[in-house]
Amino acid sequence: MAKQAMWVPGYVAQVEIPGNTRLRLVNGVPWTDVTGLRVGSGAFFRGAANQSNWFHFAIPTPVITDDRRVRLDRVFVLYNADAGACVDAAHIWDGPNQIRRYDGICHTGNHGGAIDGANNWAGGGGPVFWGIGVSILVRFTSEANIHFTTAGGDFTS
Repeated sequence: MAKQAMWVPGYVAQVEIPGNTRLRLVNGVPWTDVTGLRVGSGAFFRGAANQSNWFHFAIPTPVITDDRRVRLDRVFVLYNADAGACVDAAHIWDGPNQIRRYDGICHTGNHGGAIDGANNWAGGGGPVFWGIGVSILVRFTSEANIHFTTAGGDFTS
């Protein structure tokens, strides 16, 4: 079996509901309550207290390798969540089809520099047909930052 790893930098993170009802300015920089703060090391978002928001990552997906459909082994989203922010769910999608969901996980702290037990999840195991997306729900109990550094997936064919 051939294995492939596909990754993207954290600054590709897309917030589901932008704006000041769910997000706040990062370091006072204008429009970062809409776009986040994109820097070389990833993307920073500052959540409003008592709010949640989804953040989405498109993972480059090989789909077919050597005339065989690939299988998704694991996905990874590396992040640093300040106190007051927790990664509460990770949902894995193959195009329009949800293939795995991890709910109520509530991880906080620095998981942005290496793979550990709080920033990776088993994939669906079945053949991949469309393209892999990972959706991360962040719950903010107080105004706090989350910094996404990178995201990726391991595939086998």
